[in-house]
Amino acid sequence: MCVEDALIIQSDKRKSYQEMVSTAGSIAIKQAQEAGLPLVFVDGNQIVEESPNGKRVVLGTVRSGPVVSSGVIHLTNVKKK
Repeated sequence: MCVEDALIIQSDKRKSYQEMVSTAGSIAIKQAQEAGLPLVFVDGNQIVEESPNGKRVVLGTVRSGPVVSSGVIHLTNVKKK
């Protein structure tokens, strides 16, 4: 079964877009592990490759993006159309 089929089958159980994306990620990770493929992901500010035997190699680093807190943000000096 491909990832898309699994998502369609499970779509009625998903309440939000974030849950759907998280589910797709979990399915992709599981399938990669079952196939014996390495995983590449970001851990903090490091790009990490994890091999099937658990060995981790740091491939590089990324800059941190801006931190946006939840809540309402009011923009000032915005021209209205």
